[in-house]
Amino acid sequence: MNSDPETPPLSPATPSQAYLERLEARAALADWGGRREEMLSNLRLLAFTALLVAGAYVWGAGGAALILPAPFAAAFGLLVWLHDMVHQRRRRAERGVAYYRDRRARLEGRRPEAPDPGLDLLPEGHPYALHIDVLGPGSLFERLACRGSAAAREALAGWLLAPAPPHEIRSRQEAVLELRPKLDLREEIASRDAVIAKAMESPGIAAWAEAPPMLDARREGWTTLVLVCVTLGCLALSWQAFLASAAVQAIYARILRRRVREVLKRADGPVRNLALAWGILERLAREPLHSGRLKALRERLIEAAALRPLTRGWDRLEWANNQLLALLVPFLLWRTRGAIAVERWRARWGGSVRGWLSATGEFEALLALSAYAMERPDDCVAEIADEGPLLDVRGIRHPLLAGEAVANDLMLGADLRVLVVTGSNMSGKSTLLRAVGVGVVLAQAGAPVAARSFRLSPLRVAASVQTVDSLRAGASRFYAELQAIRRAVQLAEAGEPVLFLLDELLHGTNSRDREVGATEVVRSLVERGAIGLLTTHDLALAKIPGLLGPRARNVHFESRLEGGELRFDYRLKEGVVEGSNALELMRALGLIR
Repeated sequence: MNSDPETPPLSPATPSQAYLERLEARAALADWGGRREEMLSNLRLLAFTALLVAGAYVWGAGGAALILPAPFAAAFGLLVWLHDMVHQRRRRAERGVAYYRDRRARLEGRRPEAPDPGLDLLPEGHPYALHIDVLGPGSLFERLACRGSAAAREALAGWLLAPAPPHEIRSRQEAVLELRPKLDLREEIASRDAVIAKAMESPGIAAWAEAPPMLDARREGWTTLVLVCVTLGCLALSWQAFLASAAVQAIYARILRRRVREVLKRADGPVRNLALAWGILERLAREPLHSGRLKALRERLIEAAALRPLTRGWDRLEWANNQLLALLVPFLLWRTRGAIAVERWRARWGGSVRGWLSATGEFEALLALSAYAMERPDDCVAEIADEGPLLDVRGIRHPLLAGEAVANDLMLGADLRVLVVTGSNMSGKSTLLRAVGVGVVLAQAGAPVAARSFRLSPLRVAASVQTVDSLRAGASRFYAELQAIRRAVQLAEAGEPVLFLLDELLHGTNSRDREVGATEVVRSLVERGAIGLLTTHDLALAKIPGLLGPRARNVHFESRLEGGELRFDYRLKEGVVEGSNALELMRALGLIR
């Protein structure tokens, strides 16, 4: 049999080329495995046929030919083993193909085949998740997620939905940078079998492990052991003593039977799921790691080796179904001792199971961020300042935009607290808000940011970018916008360092109310220590910097009309936008004269 195709080392070329090389190698291996499986299946059938013929010959020839079927039986067994091994390798290769196709889709700005928008993880009334596309279809979460376990999804969403302290962010950054080149590890974990993935996300595992005991493992364990030893010892004395001891055993087993059945019934699903999950836990635990956060996670997972005696003991319980042992099982109190062993294990390790699953989820979330980091080699690692509020950005881009995005610079902090962004529709105002918001979210999650440099202090983002009305809630767009602004003010009132992102502020009301209301909203936020950006195409709001002094400044995006079409350069410039192209565009479209 020819050797299988070799896996190429990680290419120093672009991430897309590296993924393509791996994808082609896995596809070749899957094809090789399919052809070998077919060949082994035919050989296995041939060996089985030969075994039947040899058996028939022995049946007629008598004892002299008993040795004849042996080589055919050995060949059949060997072929079964080889077929299973090749089948498993082919399945792993096929999962690798699916993994690299998924990563290439994300890298190229296409939605994955099985998108995970994460909306089930969205807290009600969150101040920015839907406004800047952190969760939802086509969101940042969907771009980052790697079909992980429930714990991994919760960990990743938690990092994106709330800022972390500076030391926590730095520890995640260090872990992400260490994991960035570990493509083999990411493939192995992410392309695991669907059955294992389902086992890892079973919600009942930790609850079962932490539930109160149903048996006293110490007292009843010793009692059971003594009864079994006495019964086996009586077997050497006399049948009468053995039967008397066995009767005592039966009475004791009868007393415990209901609780034993309940223990084994409740343990069945969680123990089987933990047996499946053990492969992932063990794989992560033996990975050589150096950063403090990853070493701490690995230490927690190394402790999960305590699962081995539990899963092995559960396998031994299955021996009770063996016909050869069926007669001995009652005298060995097999199931009773198995249930006591389960309760003894829960008493010792049950409180650690939730931590093992949580550590695995956190590890997977870091792997998701490291895959994103590998795919964006030009992105920077954010510098976290302990004091603020501060946001100093050079070359910020929106990471979810396909193609070459235009980069811009901005700085907020010290005396300057507000940027008023003017410009026409489609000029880039809303995209700038989303780019800044997503950049802050990524930075505080510990991921790279699409910028040349990105320095910030811990910030609580509050946004009103794509507010819509709701028939179900009976809320107009204007009222929904007020609710979003109210959340920003409440955060600032609570002493949080707020970054507010307000798109087309109060555009649902008349011009006079809008000017007065917007000025007071911004003044209120600034006086409470917040920093932020607001956009508008209403030049009346460009008066705000004149009222707030050096704490606010006007910037703008330009547009120009060429050949009846609006053209944009998406470059942020100082000052207020000059003029408007709205009437010219309407004339070009024949809407007005």
